[in-house]
Amino acid sequence: MWKGPRGGSKHAQTASLADSEPAREPITIEDVKAAVERSGKPIETGTIVIFWTGQDKNWGKEGFKTERPYIPAETAQWLVDQKVTLFGTDLIGMDNPDEWWEPTHVAFLKGGLPMVQQLCNLERLVNKEFLVVVLPLKMRGGTGSPVRPVALVV
Repeated sequence: MWKGPRGGSKHAQTASLADSEPAREPITIEDVKAAVERSGKPIETGTIVIFWTGQDKNWGKEGFKTERPYIPAETAQWLVDQKVTLFGTDLIGMDNPDEWWEPTHVAFLKGGLPMVQQLCNLERLVNKEFLVVVLPLKMRGGTGSPVRPVALVV
């Protein structure tokens, strides 16, 4: 489990955003706050936050890379400011598909917040307490890696 400069890790929580944002619409800070309120679990320093949008069910379908909700840089920066330890999502891309310069990735990277994309079966974790283990490949000189993510329900 990541225990970087953001301190020790706590249990993870899934923010259920499924069916809340249509394709090409932003997941705003207000959307995240509403999902957190519904979950009853606040985002605290060290929390692992995972956005479940339901988009994993569209993988491989025509347009699945671009016809999806996205996380604007402002929402990413808000998560960085909350001192989240790790961010994960079922989205294939986090940035607005029209923003080739990837400002969401930049906000996460400048803030030192690791990201995991293309998670699946997140609906199984809603309203459950779980730990997250993310196992990357051992690589030199890279900025990303395929990973084996594992959720351990407690």
